[in-house]
Amino acid sequence: MNRTLKGILFAGLTGVFWGLTTLATKLIGKAGVAISTAVFFRMVIVVACVGPWLLFCHRDQLRIPWRYFFRIFIFSVLGPTGLYLGFMLSIVYLNAATALVLHYTYPMLTVLCSSLVTGDRPGKWDYAGALLVTLGVLCSVLTPQWTLDTNIDVRGIIWGVVAVIGLAGQTLLVRATVTKGGMSRWAFFFYSHLCAVFWISLYITLTGEWGEFAEITPHIAMLILVPTILGCLIGYILYYSSLQYVPASVTSLMASLEIVSGVALTAVFMGARPSVPEICGCACIFTAIALVSLSRMHIHHPRA
Repeated sequence: MNRTLKGILFAGLTGVFWGLTTLATKLIGKAGVAISTAVFFRMVIVVACVGPWLLFCHRDQLRIPWRYFFRIFIFSVLGPTGLYLGFMLSIVYLNAATALVLHYTYPMLTVLCSSLVTGDRPGKWDYAGALLVTLGVLCSVLTPQWTLDTNIDVRGIIWGVVAVIGLAGQTLLVRATVTKGGMSRWAFFFYSHLCAVFWISLYITLTGEWGEFAEITPHIAMLILVPTILGCLIGYILYYSSLQYVPASVTSLMASLEIVSGVALTAVFMGARPSVPEICGCACIFTAIALVSLSRMHIHHPRA
């Protein structure tokens, strides 16, 4: 399997696994448990799993300069803290389709900033794909009558924007570890989550939500654990691996499959059927994925 196809496949699978988080978040919110509780455990589980693996198998990757650690500590306010908290809260305040399509404005931000951060120069089809993703976002805020939905919760939009900035920044910085070096992507993954434990703990302290931990039942624990293992650990392993083979702009667009995965799972298990505009938004995402994938395959396999 060639590198480009492998990178596209990894990113696409990432989107499928990430879709589980959407359903789990809706169920956690419905159960009345604070989202910050789920985010805290997600951080701790990632650190507990990745830390020992790096320590025993790749100890040299844990040795990074203090200036790198300081940068990660500052950035971890947005990613993964703002990413996880913002995305999950946007799902609570918005319907699943709207939250997901809003989330996937991040490919546009990734494309616009890619050359500056990673040194990769997006092609014209990358820009076209990002524009299609943005069009999909516009469809998601329309009612079934194709008018602007004025009942959208502004809190969901704000938290969604925080998540977009966090994921775009994380995508670009991890890709930069491949194109520019400095540290391994797995060291970045570990230290960003380790620092994020501090920030989410501070958030829980300021909001007074530590008492929510007493509300966790075995059912809630499974809703936290399964998406963390599949969506976060396995999902980000695939996502970071994809960034080793293809530019950040391509990876971010391919991961848009999360929209279809998340909307489908939510519709099946919670009866939340997407509207026609939301379906059109998903169609725009699929078109963008096909466009960018075919263009990349053409670049690496031109006609003789």
